[in-house]
Amino acid sequence: MQELYNFIIENWILSTLFLTVLGILIFSFVSQKSSISPNEAVSLLNKMGDDLLIIDLRPIDAFQKGHIINAVNLAAGNLESGLNKYSEFKQAPILIYCDSGMVSSSNSSIFKKKGFTEFKILRGGLDSWKQENLPTEQKK
Repeated sequence: MQELYNFIIENWILSTLFLTVLGILIFSFVSQKSSISPNEAVSLLNKMGDDLLIIDLRPIDAFQKGHIINAVNLAAGNLESGLNKYSEFKQAPILIYCDSGMVSSSNSSIFKKKGFTEFKILRGGLDSWKQENLPTEQKK
């Protein structure tokens, strides 16, 4: 044990780098559990049909230009108050997305705080959805 302690002290830069990389890997693994690819999202949509709530976290103008079919718009800025309308979905599957997946990931804690347990984040957001040539619709 003394050898490990000496190694860490003598190689503090290497030790710090190792812990940083380890932290990033753990964070990536944990966040991957709640995210799904566009193809997995299509499978979920086919399985759940109209029972799947799809929430678009982008601003309303982006939503009106194009969004996943049957999605509802709930801009990230209004998320906490807006989620109250969907309390019946707290135990139901929900797909959330933004443009790239970053806003969805950073707002996932709000879903957890509000009691939503079965939400999935679209990995890569609407950008990845479009890249897979999956359908969208305009202004709903």
